[in-house]
Amino acid sequence: MLSRCGLGLMTQTSNSSINPFATRFVRPGQLPWIAANDANQLACLPERFSRMRKRAAIIGPHGSGKSTLLEHLVPQLGQVVFRRTATGEITEATHAGPQSQAPPTGSVVHCPIIWLTLRRGSIQLFRNRWRSGVLLVIDGFEQLSRCNRLLVLYQTWLRKTGLLVTSHQPVGLPALVKTEVTLRQLKQIIQLAVSQKSPSQQSPPIDCKVHLFSDNHLRQLLDEHRGNAREIMMTLYDEVTAESCPRNSPPKVPTWTSGQL
Repeated sequence: MLSRCGLGLMTQTSNSSINPFATRFVRPGQLPWIAANDANQLACLPERFSRMRKRAAIIGPHGSGKSTLLEHLVPQLGQVVFRRTATGEITEATHAGPQSQAPPTGSVVHCPIIWLTLRRGSIQLFRNRWRSGVLLVIDGFEQLSRCNRLLVLYQTWLRKTGLLVTSHQPVGLPALVKTEVTLRQLKQIIQLAVSQKSPSQQSPPIDCKVHLFSDNHLRQLLDEHRGNAREIMMTLYDEVTAESCPRNSPPKVPTWTSGQL
């Protein structure tokens, strides 16, 4: 249980391989999806998506968990047969990682999935692959021009192709989930990040100041970064590094201990 004073943590080092807030540990898919309320629990979403006739949007600001939700939801909707990542890497058939898992038995949605992650300037949509019975997943729908968004909406409707997108603003589709980052969620995210990496201890732990994880400090970060959990993780990475290796002191031996939660 999380105490009112925040998350107690004993941690270490400027080495990104064991700083719990390094990108490799907190990127989308590495941590579980944490719903803001019971109605948006992951287990409820496939059935809700099916009731929406497989056409819906996940809406929320930057860093609010949209891509993380996709990483955990898409495997429950079908088999990824084609994926283009944010870096332009293309994989066909199932993709290694969480999305390669087969949908659970009795899944209300089970179809081939084309999954595209768009970043600014990327407009390749692989329209030759859209067909009836396929689910098209687009992460970063707002990166398309208004004309291209309307084209996607119309063409997928015409071809009876399912459509699930993420966007910062409403895009003409019913909202499957509206994401946000609350203080409770942020504390849970930090708890998970801290507990997932525990290298063996070979020296006494280095005390990471508890004020970094106090409610007051986390509220300040939420306000400063406007609820962007991705930027908050980057700030915490820098703060943990600074606390572990104070200026003008030699680097300390990396150690790790989870404190009282």
